[in-house]
Amino acid sequence: MSTTHSTRPITRLAWRHAKRRPWQSLFFVVGVAIGVAMIVAIDLANGSAERAFNLGAETVAGRATHQIDKSASLRHVSRAAEDVSQGRRLYAEGLCAAQRRVACERHLHRVEGR
Repeated sequence: MSTTHSTRPITRLAWRHAKRRPWQSLFFVVGVAIGVAMIVAIDLANGSAERAFNLGAETVAGRATHQIDKSASLRHVSRAAEDVSQGRRLYAEGLCAAQRRVACERHLHRVEGR
């Protein structure tokens, strides 16, 4: 026995099998080719779908044209809080004025005897 390994016997065995069963060998090669083609097609379709999704998302959302400034947003929040407190103050003043008017009218009714 020799210590060097040769692929010659395996190659001879493969060719002998292919010659004895040509249809089986042909179907084997065609099956492998179809499998590789399917993998390549799925990979291409996946890449195309991803590019289309990214393009659609960019079209819908658009590129950013404004930037949010933290200090500016805090100024808007404090201004809104001031507006709310001023509105409450004006509401309270109006309510007090209405209550005073009603009290005055009641007093006038009592005084005039109406």
